[in-house]
Amino acid sequence: MKFFKVIIVLILVLSCSNNETSFDNSLLVGNWSSLRKGNYQEYYFDGETMYLYDLNTDNIVKYKYTIKGDSIYRSFIHPDLKNSESKYFSRVVKFDDDQLTLRTKVLHRINSINSLEMFLKKEIDSTTYYKYLYKREALLKDNW
Repeated sequence: MKFFKVIIVLILVLSCSNNETSFDNSLLVGNWSSLRKGNYQEYYFDGETMYLYDLNTDNIVKYKYTIKGDSIYRSFIHPDLKNSESKYFSRVVKFDDDQLTLRTKVLHRINSINSLEMFLKKEIDSTTYYKYLYKREALLKDNW
């Protein structure tokens, strides 16, 4: 009987220990928006860099990011800081083509033109970017 209990415990431990799912880095590529506690942010992910625009601070921050299992790690990129340490950003809870649910926030894919990506690549000017940014913020707040 004792042997049977040990086998059951062992099966439970082994079945629960490998719940980590792999997340494909290429699925993040593109433009995303987030509204959390009234704070609107836009993200642009390329293959290895994450750009974050925060409407409250009117600032664009650049990070190098990596995917480890089901979690996103990022390190701050700044010319004066060499080899910034990679820190945990969030865990991917759920993903589909239009929405990325992280443990700490929900990102919605931006499928429109005049995106952060276009602004960063200097395909549009700041006036055009901000005009559409405020429209996207209002739309997200209306659907919230």
